[in-house]
Amino acid sequence: NEETAKVLKYNNYLEIIIDSKKLIGNLLSLSVNKMVFSINENELKVTEDIKLSCKLYFQLYRFILNGKIENIEKNESGNQKISYSFTFSPELTEILDDYFYRVQYIE
Repeated sequence: NEETAKVLKYNNYLEIIIDSKKLIGNLLSLSVNKMVFSINENELKVTEDIKLSCKLYFQLYRFILNGKIENIEKNESGNQKISYSFTFSPELTEILDDYFYRVQYIE
C-alpha cells in the first residue's frame, strides 16, 4: 500500500525485463527472497518458463533481481499475479532491515 511504500522509500516503480523488452508491473508484496507482482496480460502473456528480471526503484537504490517464476494466477480483468523467487540482493536486505527497524523502534 501507499503508506508501506513511503516507509520503505519505494518509488512505486517496477520494471519487468524480458529480453530487451521492458514492461511496468505492480508490486504486491516483497521479502528478501520472493516477491509477488501483477502485470497486464494484454501487454505480455507470462508463462512459468519465461526468463525475466525485475528492476525495483527505491530512493536509495535501483537494482535488478534475477530469479524464476514460481506461480502465475490469472484473473478475469486480464491481470496476471506472479510469484517470483530471486537470488540474494544486499541492497534489498539493507532496505528491508531498515524498514523493520523503523517500524519496530521509531513508530
